[in-house]
Amino acid sequence: MTGSKARDLVGQLNVIPHNAGSLTNKINRIIEPVPTCSLVEKTQIDSQDAEVTESRVELMARDLAQHINSAPSEQREQLREMVVHLVRDEVLIAPPAVRQSSGGRADAFNPFALGIPLLLAGAVLSVLFPPVGLLLFAMAGLTMAWGILSVFLSRGGE
Repeated sequence: MTGSKARDLVGQLNVIPHNAGSLTNKINRIIEPVPTCSLVEKTQIDSQDAEVTESRVELMARDLAQHINSAPSEQREQLREMVVHLVRDEVLIAPPAVRQSSGGRADAFNPFALGIPLLLAGAVLSVLFPPVGLLLFAMAGLTMAWGILSVFLSRGGE
């Protein structure tokens, strides 16, 4: 929702009493377009600027809550919902950064994990049918050794 649409929404609410006109003015001041800054300027915000911004937002929230609480009780919920929707629509949220793994396919599959169920199946089958059980033990040993070697070889290149 753009600033002009939000102002139109505020203008359409005829249920706001005359003493709540300051609330409408406050909402209009909040939703005014903010001058944009470059990406370099955004990354140079230090903790002091963040604290100042945080305290200003808290002050504006308290001020809006005070104006909403001064309105008649029948209209408080509607005013609260309007403010929540306006703020939700106007605030831009940056998408989360995507983490890329450096290991590629080695991180996706480790043969050591396949060796564990083979070892367990070999233990059970060695009692019931020893040749198959011993074969599964051998396969488990090979896959576990492969998994251990793949970890050491992949770290050796880094």
